[in-house]
Amino acid sequence: MVADLPIIQLGVGLTPRVVSLWVHGDGRLWLWAAGLVIDMAVMVRVSREALQAEVDQKWADAEERAEHWLRREERRNAALPPEEAHARVDRVRSRMRRKPQVVAADIEHLSERLGLFVLIVLGEGLVQSVSAASEEEWDGGVRAVGVGVFAVLVLVWSLALRTGSYGLPLLAPRALPVRLVLALRCLFAGVVAALRWGGRWSRPVT
Repeated sequence: MVADLPIIQLGVGLTPRVVSLWVHGDGRLWLWAAGLVIDMAVMVRVSREALQAEVDQKWADAEERAEHWLRREERRNAALPPEEAHARVDRVRSRMRRKPQVVAADIEHLSERLGLFVLIVLGEGLVQSVSAASEEEWDGGVRAVGVGVFAVLVLVWSLALRTGSYGLPLLAPRALPVRLVLALRCLFAGVVAALRWGGRWSRPVT
């Protein structure tokens, strides 16, 4: 079980996305938004300690039920020869599931992957800005906005990848739990993606 990403185990946010397969129009977008909000809420509220405690409690209950069932099997097989009775119980024990292992994320690898994702989003923003500028008549205003958008993207790249970690500006490594880092990454990626709309200019109709 990946403790740093609880939405893998608690897939409640997947339900609105599945329902959206049969919904069209704006309703589908609202369902996607609902699924995203649920995922973010789970990421923020469900800590590794809480998930570990839930696993331990459920496993303790399962072990208690299993031991009760095994004692009943031993009484049922009491009439059999001891070797055969023990063999049957051992076969049953061997088929019992093992306790799930709670694992953590590889911090260094995760930070590198998230940083590369920031580069992809920034590159998409640059492509959108260039595409929008190519449809406009180049004058002083368009040039100024184009330079401004490019400068903002470069500054975001510098803050996120040179002075931060996980692709988040000014964030020190291991300063936050991974589950909170991933929630912030979702918000930050949305903000960076919104910057591309800075390259879409509209002119008043005269």
